[in-house]
This record gives sequence, structure tokens and C-alpha cells, in this order.
Amino acid sequence: MPLEVEIKVPDGEMEMLPVTIKLIDDSGKDLGDCSGDICDFFQTIKTFKNLEKGKYKVAVKSKFAGPYLPNVLGVGIVIEKQK
Repeated sequence: MPLEVEIKVPDGEMEMLPVTIKLIDDSGKDLGDCSGDICDFFQTIKTFKNLEKGKYKVAVKSKFAGPYLPNVLGVGIVIEKQK
């Protein structure tokens, strides 16, 4: 699933990250956590060493060639503090 992730940091700098989320492995096995026909996929997009204090803006854009991405119900973002 081709995506583009745009991250704007507090000083106004913008970074565009091309991302491809792999949904199945080479043998055809789902890589997501599935319950019935609903699957969750998690992928690390960017790791920050230190975050600048302030507001960040993150946008996820589909780069799929068609008019819509079949069978995708939604996209979410999870931000985790590193250990």
C-alpha cells in the first residue's frame, strides 16, 4: 500500500516520507493482526532521537493509482515513547 507521510515540525520544517506498507509476505500470508476480515497493520515510519518542544503536524496521503483504495476502512497514527 503506497503512502506518503508528511511531518511538519515546530520550526516549520517539512519532511515528506514515501512509505510502502507491505500487507502480505512473499508466501501470501497476512502480515497484519486480523480478526475475521478486519486487519490492523503497524509499521514504524520515523524514529526521532530528541523531539523539539511544540506542535507537530502529521498527514498521511494515499499514493494508490486508483480513485480509492479497495478494502481500506481507515488509517491511524500511533505515537509511542521509546524505552
